[in-house]
Amino acid sequence: MTRHVGDPFVTVWKRSVGGPIQPFDATDPVHLFVINTGDRDHFGLFIFPVGMLREHGVVSATGSGGKRSFRVYPPWMRTTNRQASSAQAWHVDYFPARWARHTCRHRSCPSPITGGSLHLSAHPQSQHLRPFHRGLI
Repeated sequence: MTRHVGDPFVTVWKRSVGGPIQPFDATDPVHLFVINTGDRDHFGLFIFPVGMLREHGVVSATGSGGKRSFRVYPPWMRTTNRQASSAQAWHVDYFPARWARHTCRHRSCPSPITGGSLHLSAHPQSQHLRPFHRGLI
């Protein structure tokens, strides 16, 4: 994932047999795309089913359409235009949990990251992915 103009930009492509890169296709043996994102104060995961990415034009269908990259907008990010707000509205459904970084002075909260701790909290708008996500934790 790269950052461009402040928006997280994700590349999602495969290399074709002939050599050039191309978008993933709905017929490829991929079921989920898991994308982690974060900033100084937040961290989280998007878990996108391939069907949803197909519906939004990221994954191709039988070799037609698709994208090699797209922007993701986590719940904490303020969007600055209508297109970004529209994308964030459907992205949040696939952001089942997030971790908030904060400083904790208790010995029971050791952190691998700069003396703070990571606490899991489920995002309230991700109802349909919660059972799947809980199975991962």
